[in-house]
Amino acid sequence: MNNECKRVLHVTEMLQAAGIESFIMNTYRNIDRNKVQFDFFVTRDEKEFYDDEIKSLGGRKFVVDIDKNTNVFIRVIKESIELKRVLKREKYNIVHIHTGTPLRIFYLIAAKMAKVKTRIYHSHSAEVLGPHEMIGYKKLIFKILKQFFKFVGTDFFACSNAAAEWIYTSRLISSNNVKIIYNGIDLNKFKFNKDIRDNYRKKLGIENKFVIGHIGRFEEQKNHKFLIDIFNEVYQSDPSARLLLIGKGNLEQEIRNKVLKYGLNDSVIFLGVIDDVNKIMQAMDVFVLPSNYEGLPVVGVEAQASGLKMISSDNITEEVAITPNIEFVSLDKSAKEWAEIILDVKENYVRYNTSKLIQQSGYDIRSVANKMERFYLSK
Repeated sequence: MNNECKRVLHVTEMLQAAGIESFIMNTYRNIDRNKVQFDFFVTRDEKEFYDDEIKSLGGRKFVVDIDKNTNVFIRVIKESIELKRVLKREKYNIVHIHTGTPLRIFYLIAAKMAKVKTRIYHSHSAEVLGPHEMIGYKKLIFKILKQFFKFVGTDFFACSNAAAEWIYTSRLISSNNVKIIYNGIDLNKFKFNKDIRDNYRKKLGIENKFVIGHIGRFEEQKNHKFLIDIFNEVYQSDPSARLLLIGKGNLEQEIRNKVLKYGLNDSVIFLGVIDDVNKIMQAMDVFVLPSNYEGLPVVGVEAQASGLKMISSDNITEEVAITPNIEFVSLDKSAKEWAEIILDVKENYVRYNTSKLIQQSGYDIRSVANKMERFYLSK
């Protein structure tokens, strides 16, 4: 390994364009890579969105690919065994584990067994299971695992207070051992720009349309099914409405089928995984995030930085409200009620530059990256 700078091994499920990975990459781009370098340990063996960029920045990628049909507990144990091998072989002194569940505590155990001095656990979600799923033995196991973090980890991070409370015990939090690390973004990239907005609306064929945007993997967490119900109600009142969906995922085909069933295939635009999210956001009129659960979503910060009005489920932590431009709505309300709130934006919201507010709230990636860099170098 290069002895001229510290190498940190980041452990995450994948390297696709998703919330956790966006945070890691935003940090990576903005640290002094002559002093700190990032490597990655991921749990699936395939070409991924950030692979080429990581290589160009000097990072490396290690892969363990356990059959996803394997029992989740067995899979995590197998992944932990492989992680231990990599940590010992490459002689890392710092490992940074990113997750939304206490279950990955076994990665910390592996790191301790590999004699890694700095073992960071970073919570990125307020909940990993819907309330209807968080039952029985899973709830018991998670509760038990939370008691052991103080014995195997050295440093504990969370993207929000809600994410901290989900992963860690109240005793660990009250002892000031959990640091809140904001999901910083590049404010210059997301600052509202009318020229970019006009150009992308023309490019997408959505000029003179009321454009609703959503970004997220097609998974239960993001609640796309309800989002399509909401959009259907919006469309019935305003046929000029268009819905932009950015992301990929296991439920994509199911959502496409629902769009066809409603006859909305000409009004819902599936953009997949793209590298110009900041510019697509300029083309939107309102951002809707009806998630079943979140930590503090990066896209929520990005949407507000773009000057968008954001309509969010109240299952998302209120810590995401870093501008006055977010409105929380209960998932108990009907799709029609959500639609009425969204349609009100068309008539009563004037977009403006919110960069200063975001910066004052501590979400500028440059200050976040500087904080992380100083932390790594202090170890």
